[in-house]
Amino acid sequence: PTYSASWNIAKETLSDSSWLFGTGPGTYVMDYAKYRQDSVNLTTLWDARFDRSTSHIFTMLPTFGVLGTLLFLIAMFWVGSSAISQLLKTKNQEEWKMTYLAFSGWLVLAVSFFVYSWNFTLVFLFFLLSAIIIAQSPTPIKVWDFAKSPRLSLATAFMFVLSSVGLLTILFVSLSRYGADIAFAKAISNDQAGQPIDEVIDDLNTAVRLNRWNDVYYRNLANAQLIKLGNISVDPAVKAADVQALVSGSINSARRSVELSPEQVVNWSLLGDIYRNVAPIVTTADDFAITSYQKAVELAPNNPKYYVALGRAYLAQADLQGVLMKSEDLATASQAKAKSDGALGSAVVNLQKAVEL
Repeated sequence: PTYSASWNIAKETLSDSSWLFGTGPGTYVMDYAKYRQDSVNLTTLWDARFDRSTSHIFTMLPTFGVLGTLLFLIAMFWVGSSAISQLLKTKNQEEWKMTYLAFSGWLVLAVSFFVYSWNFTLVFLFFLLSAIIIAQSPTPIKVWDFAKSPRLSLATAFMFVLSSVGLLTILFVSLSRYGADIAFAKAISNDQAGQPIDEVIDDLNTAVRLNRWNDVYYRNLANAQLIKLGNISVDPAVKAADVQALVSGSINSARRSVELSPEQVVNWSLLGDIYRNVAPIVTTADDFAITSYQKAVELAPNNPKYYVALGRAYLAQADLQGVLMKSEDLATASQAKAKSDGALGSAVVNLQKAVEL
């Protein structure tokens, strides 16, 4: 995104959410979808989902808020002034060289904070060089004698045990999540290699089992189950129980992705796709599809794709009502006719909005 677009997204996000704390770390992709300008629709990037801004400060401002950004700038100023102070006062040649080398790299990163988009590597390097600079600063040494302070000794031992337990817990969780990533990567490889959809679903189920807090896994699992549902639906020998299991599994997986990340527009869009596809065999699924797409439109109001999806959902609802319009019961037929006409009207409105965008 351009600087002006990035600033506009940051400004709109802070005015619509908490200006003090922002929308939270890692949520820029959601902020971009909701507040991007509709002029992007005239470019080839109209459906691109940017997860960061043109510069890191414009990424941090809407996600961390004014308070988080201000604290980061204060910390940056403190580290920079500490490095300059060391360079001016340090007489030891070796210490001066170490500070100079760390500060040179740190200064480049500090400038890039305002003009360049950081990734995880640059963030890590910035904090690493900051730590080296602070470690070079002269600090007074404090000494504690445990023999003279039994309470301090006991507290230190307790904190050591507590830290060890915490470290082991974090290690276990990290290994579990790493295993989930491996299974997810395997699912992607199998899908790209054209392997049977069952193998892809097995790998995604493994990823979900190892990490139940990642909406990406559930979203892809729901999509894979929907693909399998489409594959077996043309088989005349398929059992109704198998179809029902896939329908339930796909809907539940998509719902779980929405629960984990309700502000992620692609989760709502996929949930709408699933409901729309199963509407002929699941009662009121057409209404749920419309509701899901309406939420997607709310989260990405300038993306025409979701208006098209909502329009198609209304068309699908009109088709379903067309069957009821042939009913011999006049009341049922009349009610279906009214609902069909309303759905067609709503479809036209949303498709026209998509054309305008």
